Amino acid sequence: MRRSTELKLGISLWRSLAVLACQIAFTRVSGHLNRSNCNDLWVHHKVRTSGTYQIDVDGQGPLKPIWVDCEMGDGRELFQVLTIVHHSLEETQQVRGKEPPGSYSRNVTYGEATEQHLVRLIDSMFSCQQFVRWDCKGAMFGFWYPPGLDSWWVGRNWQDQFYWGGAETDSRSCGCHPHCLRTPRNSTCNC
Repeated sequence: MRRSTELKLGISLWRSLAVLACQIAFTRVSGHLNRSNCNDLWVHHKVRTSGTYQIDVDGQGPLKPIWVDCEMGDGRELFQVLTIVHHSLEETQQVRGKEPPGSYSRNVTYGEATEQHLVRLIDSMFSCQQFVRWDCKGAMFGFWYPPGLDSWWVGRNWQDQFYWGGAETDSRSCGCHPHCLRTPRNSTCNC
């Protein structure tokens, strides 16, 4: 059975530019030339050109190889290499008439990558990020009126998450929060 990440939003307009982008600080050494991520292509296969490549996240294990985009940076430094897995919601999604909290939800799939593929890839990386862009008019996050949270996303361990845009985990804010113009109604996400 294939599970997917679920995104629940009570919003007017939502857009995801997102991809799962992972970066590694080291490459595992193994007895055979491995292509478990883009860093392995850099180190073992001397690939310096960004593009779409096939990787095998579990080496010779049971998971089938998947296609990813590799961003090789300027081709001079290993730390610039990104392994990118695209998903099914990279186009603009128009959402209208979804008023109650959580009344809009979408399942996100990552092409041929299963949850097991993503877990293997993420666990082998130094860092990973999921990018989501939300353009809205009249939508509410609801962070400042606990416990009535209006919008959330469901994380890797199937728990609701209430932070957005690079904010600290469990902060109930947006990533721009430290630089926000604070208002009486909105002290955590008015950016």
